[in-house]
Amino acid sequence: MKKNILKKIQKLKDKIKFHDNLYYNLDQAQITDFEYDKLFQKLQELEKQYPEFKTKDSPSQKIPGKALSKFKKHTRLVPMLSLQNSYSKLDIEKFYQKTLKLLKTENLTFFLEPKLDGMAVELIYEKGFLTRALSRGDGYTGEDITIAMKTLKALPIYIGDKAPSFLEIRGEVLILKKDFERINKEQELAGLVPFASPRNLAAGSLRQLDPKITASRPLYCFIHSPGGRALKSLKTQKAFIEKMHSFSLPAFKISSAKKLKPSMELCCLVKNVKDIINYYEQMQTIRSKLDFEIDGVVIKVNDFEKQKSLGVISRSPRWAIAGKFTPEQGITQIEKIKLQVGRTGVITPVAVLKPLTLAGVQIRHASLHNFKELARKDIREGDFVRVHRAGDVIPEIAESLKKKRKTKTPPFKIPSVCPICESFVVENGDYLFCGNSKCPAVMENKLIHFASKKAMNIEFLGVKSIKKFYKLKWLNSYSDIYDLKDKDLKNQEGFGKKSFQLLINSLEKSKKTTLARFLFALGIPLVGEQTAQKMSDEVYKKYKNKKNLDILSALLILKEFCKQELESVPDIGPIVASSFIRAFKNQNLIKDLKELHNKGIGFIPVETKKEVLKGLNFVITGSFSFPRSKIKSQIENLGAKVSSQISKKTSFLIEGEKPGSKKEKAFRLSVPILNYKEFLRKFDLPFD
Repeated sequence: MKKNILKKIQKLKDKIKFHDNLYYNLDQAQITDFEYDKLFQKLQELEKQYPEFKTKDSPSQKIPGKALSKFKKHTRLVPMLSLQNSYSKLDIEKFYQKTLKLLKTENLTFFLEPKLDGMAVELIYEKGFLTRALSRGDGYTGEDITIAMKTLKALPIYIGDKAPSFLEIRGEVLILKKDFERINKEQELAGLVPFASPRNLAAGSLRQLDPKITASRPLYCFIHSPGGRALKSLKTQKAFIEKMHSFSLPAFKISSAKKLKPSMELCCLVKNVKDIINYYEQMQTIRSKLDFEIDGVVIKVNDFEKQKSLGVISRSPRWAIAGKFTPEQGITQIEKIKLQVGRTGVITPVAVLKPLTLAGVQIRHASLHNFKELARKDIREGDFVRVHRAGDVIPEIAESLKKKRKTKTPPFKIPSVCPICESFVVENGDYLFCGNSKCPAVMENKLIHFASKKAMNIEFLGVKSIKKFYKLKWLNSYSDIYDLKDKDLKNQEGFGKKSFQLLINSLEKSKKTTLARFLFALGIPLVGEQTAQKMSDEVYKKYKNKKNLDILSALLILKEFCKQELESVPDIGPIVASSFIRAFKNQNLIKDLKELHNKGIGFIPVETKKEVLKGLNFVITGSFSFPRSKIKSQIENLGAKVSSQISKKTSFLIEGEKPGSKKEKAFRLSVPILNYKEFLRKFDLPFD
């Protein structure tokens, strides 16, 4: 009997550790918080019933996560703990009564705030300047993410000369729902796997070694707690939040109204359990209307001295609890499982559902991600399924209700051929791809991507027109797009004399572009905007005559790159390098590139950037490996002014080694600071 219990406990421990690693270290959660918390609760119940099997390495006794080796690490004075979780009003009432009992009082104030679903961070300000930022790590030791955090526009780097000499605070970094949806669409356009949730995207963005990737993501930070060394003059959580506002640090405001609204006034003070429950219910009601994701509320004892008296237990404080929301779920039936083929040829199973409304949104489809995920959850056509919205955004099937399944329903058959062109399929990791580069679904999506705004930006060639022209067999390659001027468009719906001329003008305008945009437009798997920019920089390093770079010259250089050279480029690993090399072995693509060259598509010469910095004012400080006069001449040749003193009119400060007092003044005046490489990248200038 006890052997079976021990096996059950070990299995739970292994499962929880597996999901801890995915969530905290890899930012790739596979299950919902609700499913994870159920596993954790089972483990706690068994360990309580059989204390002889509770060990020091149990997840119930340790703060989850670890500090990754690729980052510098720092140890905290006070660990960053995890909150106890509750999914019921009864548990909240128990917490309330237990807290009163432990403190031997009937008069206690609680501070209530939203529980943000993002990445926990700790910030240190010294003499008003942000000097260090740490991730949660393992709670005791955090990863140094200072450079990444400094790229957040909403987080001040300098908080004023009235700030204390040392300030340690904690908060949460997140991304807005609308930005999450937009970035996922961009991921799909680039042939990349979409992010599973806003939390995964926020955490993954901060854990980039290249701060430019972090800077490109619209991240927000909200301060919620003091760190290990706080302001001793502050006695309560309310006073702490008010002090953060005085430093212009981002934090939620305290609501004075009894009824909460979807605004920034989302915290409040209460003195009884009835008001705590009311807040919990109200937050659940307005949750879907908020711009960001929350997964519950945090209930804290307001008084810091009382918090200290209550102390901590194992990995959680006694003075706080998280009132989590049960994910809004619904049950519906899968009408069929269809297969979609994307621009890169990836074949994705999608569940077509009987319409279901969740959080005010009607859901008809749910992605099943890939065939391994489909098999793991054992989802079949005709199944009744439980559906929730991952991160309140993406419709996702949580589980199949197998008891309702018809006995003879067969498992979904993994395709051996492409559902569109019936060509052979290729397995790559967890995904299947169509093996035909000319597959109609692949080609149609590639053409749409090529003409899109961030690629060739052919303004008056929309998705509907591309689909129509593809069906007419007018478009079979990228270069065919530039032959549309010779087609009879007068008989095509939506193309009068004026719209035809607008299309011709936009085709001509698109012929002059940057190499980075052109590489992105080619739709090479795993090559997004930033990778394309890095490859463009590498090509310009090798190309001696930077004035007249054309497609054929660029192609020659790219084909000369060996895999080892590509992998040496920052953020281009072996998988991306292989994808690039494979693309330029495709003779159909090579032929199309030559056709594009013949039709006049070329790159904007470096000299034509003459006025790119017109109207901007720069200041240069610090030492460089070359004379400062070189940067000054470069800036002035591009139409900007270079001054010797920082002022409110300064657009950018370019810093080298030992920048001195000018950097401090730039912080105070909120002047953006760039190193030389960042300056070149920001204004799309070639590297020497």
